[in-house]
Amino acid sequence: MLFIATKGIMKFVYIILSLHVMIFSLHGAALDIHQSKVPLHLVHNGKQALRADIYATLCKISKTLQDIPGQPEMVTRAYDSKDYTYYVVDKGISLPMLGYLYSYNQITGKNYILTLSTSDLATLHSEANFWGLDNESVLLFLLVTRVTNPTVLNILMTSHHECGTFMRACLRTNIILADALAADTHHFFMSRVYQPIQVISAYNKRPTCVSISANGLLVVGFDNGAIDVYKPNEYGLHGHVTSVIHDSTSAGYGPEIIYLSIAQDGTFTSGSRNKIVKTWKINDMQAYTCTLTENSAKYPVSEADMLRFARDEKTNILYLGTNNGKITISQLDRNKEIKHLETITACNYYSITSLVLAANKILYVGSMNGVISIWKKSAIQKKHLCIYKLFDNKAYFSGYQNSIKCLTAAEGKLYVGSSDGTIKIWEIPFDFMTLEQQLLLHWKNACNINLSDQTLHRFPEYVRAIYASLPTYIKDHINLKFKPVFYHTDHIYTL
Repeated sequence: MLFIATKGIMKFVYIILSLHVMIFSLHGAALDIHQSKVPLHLVHNGKQALRADIYATLCKISKTLQDIPGQPEMVTRAYDSKDYTYYVVDKGISLPMLGYLYSYNQITGKNYILTLSTSDLATLHSEANFWGLDNESVLLFLLVTRVTNPTVLNILMTSHHECGTFMRACLRTNIILADALAADTHHFFMSRVYQPIQVISAYNKRPTCVSISANGLLVVGFDNGAIDVYKPNEYGLHGHVTSVIHDSTSAGYGPEIIYLSIAQDGTFTSGSRNKIVKTWKINDMQAYTCTLTENSAKYPVSEADMLRFARDEKTNILYLGTNNGKITISQLDRNKEIKHLETITACNYYSITSLVLAANKILYVGSMNGVISIWKKSAIQKKHLCIYKLFDNKAYFSGYQNSIKCLTAAEGKLYVGSSDGTIKIWEIPFDFMTLEQQLLLHWKNACNINLSDQTLHRFPEYVRAIYASLPTYIKDHINLKFKPVFYHTDHIYTL
């Protein structure tokens, strides 16, 4: 028994000693960087020069430095009667980066990053991104883990100095970091989107496509060839203005509308299943008249379902919905060859009926079962993730087959046409937010901070300034101010 007890005590002492050795090793690694007799860098003619071993490490792991032709200027300095070589790399490399390069491939190399403060880690990440280091995503993941930790958030948001230091370190990183934090923030606010802010009833017509102008003028095409125009009032609620028939037949109606595009001045173009495209303008009598009729060969109108296709004009990334609930994402390169990037599953067993890529890179996907899934590309995982889903209650919870027929997004709102003959307008909180705003929201949520209009006076001035910069609808969500649902009436607005 005594032997077993002694053995247990020795094992415990061994563990304690091992922990002390590890701690002193980490501490020693940090001290070596700052107390080395041979400096890791120096200033030569006003430019930064790196010690040869540090420069060699950077050359080995940096894609950016490998692409620079030629050899940099070489400088020799003597320390303790021994010459050391330095290479001029005038990029103002910070101490965290020098420490990382110094400890690279050593036993304490990986642990060195863990000893850095949050602001130093942000500095290292921004420089790693600049130099093209392969661990940039790892550093970003560590940063996201840090800034979503309640303890770190409390330090950052209760100390003006710490917060300011961190923000300055993130000057080149904050957009990426804010994007990485966005999914959690969006989910928090989307969970408060209980219902649409307005429901417009089209009675016996089924909407098939929808378009909205920059000033809020809404046009909706229907399965019977009719096109309705809606205008927002001073409260932002849309009222019916007028209706036109795209291509009337003997029965007074025409083929299904499958394409709509409206300009800011109210002029819009419509296309139908019979491949006829028309341009409509407002005349002197404040009514819409057709000013041009053409064949659809010049326009993106065909029997193919264009509502299930979207394209990012800047990156040439293509999104295409399929009948099995999947979306294929591809990219068109300079040689006009299509490269497959990824396939995402928006819903199982139900067809994708419509999708739209908003200006803020948010992808909205409507499906046959009445579900709208919302997707955003993760800055860390480099793939699209579903960050929320909106449900048409009648379709999803009662079993009534009410599919999403069309949708579009603009100015923080989503416009959805359903097979039940309604156009629903949702307010979607997806405006871009700065890193300061993201951190403030995460701090409020993770640490359960009672932050609102009523309690704002209790907080420091810099916190009040960040809060004041938040979009109005986000403040409304924080203060639990929800708008009621309004249904369309027969009130007619004038253009």
